[in-house]
Amino acid sequence: LEVRFRNIQQPLLNRFAAAREALPQNLQEKIRDLRVRLKQNVTVLENAMLPALALPGAWKRGKELRERASALLARVGLAAREKHRPGELSGGEQQRAAIARALVNAPRLIFADEPTGNLDSASGEEVLRLLFGEVAAAGLTLLMVTHNDAVAARCDRHVKMMDGRIVP
Repeated sequence: LEVRFRNIQQPLLNRFAAAREALPQNLQEKIRDLRVRLKQNVTVLENAMLPALALPGAWKRGKELRERASALLARVGLAAREKHRPGELSGGEQQRAAIARALVNAPRLIFADEPTGNLDSASGEEVLRLLFGEVAAAGLTLLMVTHNDAVAARCDRHVKMMDGRIVP
């Protein structure tokens, strides 16, 4: 299920975040937000591992988690950049790192708020190709907010909103 929103209001986005926080922990682990909020003081590999480190027993599985995060970074084309800090990456590379991080816990649902909004067209296309490819390969659900009609056209289902209300 891919969803598109048009003219979404910020309070609604805040409600998405609040709704996620209200979920039981076991459900929160199955939902990932694709916003690029990479920690600047750790490497790209460590950023990709962060969601997995929050799970019970994660510290006992450090090698396994590192290998999984490294494999995800390789799938998004960042194998050679995993020891770099986020500030050393381009916007497209940062977004691809966020995709790897979002997938590390094998979520069932990914929230993507304007995943190409701050990227040039070539980087945006690469991010969409990776995102849709990973979603299809793993059978995930993607809930995407976008104002870009070309991006929305790639989605299976659209829900339009105007002034905080769903419109036909």
